[in-house]
Amino acid sequence: MKIQLIPPAFSWESQARQYAESGAPGLTLEQHMVEVKTGIEVFGAAAELAGPGVSVINCLLFRDEDGSLVAILNHYDGKNPLEAADAVNLWVRPDRQREGIGKMMTREAMQRWPGVRLENQRYTRMGMHLLKSLVRDNERKNNDG
Repeated sequence: MKIQLIPPAFSWESQARQYAESGAPGLTLEQHMVEVKTGIEVFGAAAELAGPGVSVINCLLFRDEDGSLVAILNHYDGKNPLEAADAVNLWVRPDRQREGIGKMMTREAMQRWPGVRLENQRYTRMGMHLLKSLVRDNERKNNDG
């Protein structure tokens, strides 16, 4: 598996401020639509409104039992020229990293969007730790039966 290592482009803070600070605990899905040419978010009903010039970003959010935002995973539909089809970006709040939240979010993305593949992503150094952990878990699962 050939892995592309990249520097972090955005901080947790820059991503988290795009969403409500609190909400229903657990996983929720928001869809954001962005005009491909301008990168400007298009507001409207749901993804059915998306035309050829609009990219849908599926935003999987995880909130703790208090409803505080803990993790964000963005899944891209392939219309955005900056992101490949089925690419994902993942952010976990810094004080909640290394708790298995990133693994849970990645597995959820792979179940929801079958085109999401570990080998097709780009990784930061922290993302490489997540990838290695996921691969180890898969190997253990395969060896156990």
